[in-house]
Amino acid sequence: PWLVKKGYPVSACQIDRMGDLGTLESYLDTMVDALHGRFLSMAPLLPSSYVDHGDLMIDPTSLTLADPVSRLTLAEKLEQGLVEMHAPVRIGKYVQVFPGAVLSECNIDDDCEIYEHVTVIRSSIGAGSLIGPHSYLEDTLTGSMVDVHSTFKDRVALRGQVALGDEVVVE
Repeated sequence: PWLVKKGYPVSACQIDRMGDLGTLESYLDTMVDALHGRFLSMAPLLPSSYVDHGDLMIDPTSLTLADPVSRLTLAEKLEQGLVEMHAPVRIGKYVQVFPGAVLSECNIDDDCEIYEHVTVIRSSIGAGSLIGPHSYLEDTLTGSMVDVHSTFKDRVALRGQVALGDEVVVE
């Protein structure tokens, strides 16, 4: 109203959908909607270099990257059923995903390592993060360079709207 009253030009652009990033819950809801392609204006922002298998968006560098334990590429692990993915999933560049991982409705940024038997559901993992073996993350947002120390004996579970800042170490 102030702009109109002052005589400034005001215009509007019709959009198909809005997202809310104000709370962790709404951020994760918006992230999942974006990964599902429900924001038409965001579709062009997804890099064309990504390999699209339905709603699986995996950077080619990650598909061809072998982990040092199994020595299999992510493509081979997916083909052999050693990694489970439930769309939509976006995996950035140079991400190592070890056997036994389960990824569902999540975003994994560049240079992450997702170790053996990790489960990531409705979560976003920041660049350079290391998610230790047998970790369970659900409804979680991590900053960059997060290190989750988890083992078969001492498992870490982050669930129910957890947000971690950059360079956090979880023991």
